[in-house]
Amino acid sequence: IEKNFCEGAIKKCRENFSVLLAVAKRRRAETLGGSAARRAALKLRIRIFAKKSSDFVQDRQPNLCSPYHPIWRPVE
Repeated sequence: IEKNFCEGAIKKCRENFSVLLAVAKRRRAETLGGSAARRAALKLRIRIFAKKSSDFVQDRQPNLCSPYHPIWRPVE
């Protein structure tokens, strides 16, 4: 029963998000021309994907040995 409830809640959340996304795209398309509207919709999809990816990466432990880590110091 709990599994079905969770699946239903996730499905409803996806539906709500899809509706909100469609409304945002339509409003954006109304203010832009044809190809500009398509580019804006693509950028929006990329931005959403990038946010999901960064959320996934933040769940991992930071690599302190990476030179891209903010507290990394070279060995002298």
